[in-house]
Amino acid sequence: MAQKIRGGSELHDPVVKITLSAHESSNTSATVSRKSGRVRGYRLDSDSVIVHGREWHDANSNAPCRERIPVRNKLQHTGCESRGGRQVTREAATINKVGQTTFDFTDQVVIVTGASGGIGSALADKFAEAGADLILHGRNAETLQDRVESVEALGRKAALVAGNIREPKTAEDLVRTALEQFGRIDVLINNAGGNFASRLEDLSVNAWNATIDTNLSGAFHCARACLPVFERQGGGNVINVGSGSANHAHPLRGAYAAAKAGLASLTKTMAWEWADRGIRVNCVEPGATLTPASRFASPETEQKFGRFLALGRVGRPEEVADACLYLCSDAASFITGTVLQVTGGPHTSSAADVELVRGALDV
Repeated sequence: MAQKIRGGSELHDPVVKITLSAHESSNTSATVSRKSGRVRGYRLDSDSVIVHGREWHDANSNAPCRERIPVRNKLQHTGCESRGGRQVTREAATINKVGQTTFDFTDQVVIVTGASGGIGSALADKFAEAGADLILHGRNAETLQDRVESVEALGRKAALVAGNIREPKTAEDLVRTALEQFGRIDVLINNAGGNFASRLEDLSVNAWNATIDTNLSGAFHCARACLPVFERQGGGNVINVGSGSANHAHPLRGAYAAAKAGLASLTKTMAWEWADRGIRVNCVEPGATLTPASRFASPETEQKFGRFLALGRVGRPEEVADACLYLCSDAASFITGTVLQVTGGPHTSSAADVELVRGALDV
């Protein structure tokens, strides 16, 4: 007989037979915390429930329930059971009153490397706003403490791990801290990076190795360290933050561009090899992005670079973070091995083309 689920009920995996019914107000939701197993109610307009991520079957007829789409009013769905390690998952995304998409990562645990920089800070804040607890990595513990306080101000918990991302031990420290503090890992964001501005013939061997290790090897070490945890949990998400530089010549930053191209390739192989374990791996490639330490920090430089982009401006760290949240959410449950460019539009064949188009359009 199916078990009736009410607010605060406890679930047990791997297989849960359930009855969902909402008798509360029309804006409650039926979701389950993957950490605590607690349920909150959701009221929708049909007799169906939308369950992202895993296929659910009617316990009586064994017919798939996955494609049932809710409309809006009441929620009542009986006799369904989970086929796989995950339980009922939360709504992937909602639209708030001002039209912005928000994602729900309540009680999930997210590791962010390179969390003290512009994009890393935005990632920490965005995931905290979405309900996640965080493990934050950076080289400087004092700078990281500011980020921890920012996350805690948003009502979530955070722990810091300071260390050199090039060292495999740092990856091990991240995983150990996550398990000690929160008992699980749901998302890994490989955001740490760095580069040296130099012509290739002037780049020292040490600088080349440091660039490759920071931007490519560090992501490999962290993902591999998280793999056993993801396997035990029945799945997880990895986002490798690459760069638009991976897709074209990048004078004075050749080692960086090569490392980021390797990261995009690594993403695709990880996605294939780990897909059968419920692990999705994707890559986000930012283009010109305005951060405190970026080359675009001055208004003049920002405007100059923006002119060469289809959208006419450089990006913001929050826009890169939003792309990462989307790919980690259940709204992207059928996306893995993808490289998502957050670059403000495709590149033209030459700078001259840009000037011709801008002149013709008088923009």
